[in-house]
Amino acid sequence: MEYKDLYSNNSPQYEYAGFGLRLIAYFIDAIVLSIILKLLSLVFGFDFNTEISKVTYSPGGLVAFLVSISYFVYFETGIHQATIGKRMMDLKVIKQDGTPLSKVDSIFRYLGKILSAIIFLIGYIMVIFDDKKRALHDRIASTYVIKAK
Repeated sequence: MEYKDLYSNNSPQYEYAGFGLRLIAYFIDAIVLSIILKLLSLVFGFDFNTEISKVTYSPGGLVAFLVSISYFVYFETGIHQATIGKRMMDLKVIKQDGTPLSKVDSIFRYLGKILSAIIFLIGYIMVIFDDKKRALHDRIASTYVIKAK
């Protein structure tokens, strides 16, 4: 697909993904990540549920963070530009100019998700009120979540 086709009269013609679709995709991704972390806990002996809940840094918490960020970076920068959850909901993540995300873009987007969550999930709720359905982390990384065509 050529990105030039997405533009008409210099205005992008995207169908932006709303809060509901994005929330379902997130839950699917959370399930997939939980399975991955459970398998890793069986192999390496970490109890990720206990480790993540600790306020201090821990090996399990660090591994869970690295697995999570790797999951999102790998899939968002991949050929489908979408995590497993987003693919199941027929969504993808793009830069504001319509191009695919780089690894750095995806890392910034992931770190922005942490900020979105820390501020009482307000960064996520922004999707409901934004005309282009952007969350705070989308604004930070200059991205959109759109319906794949």
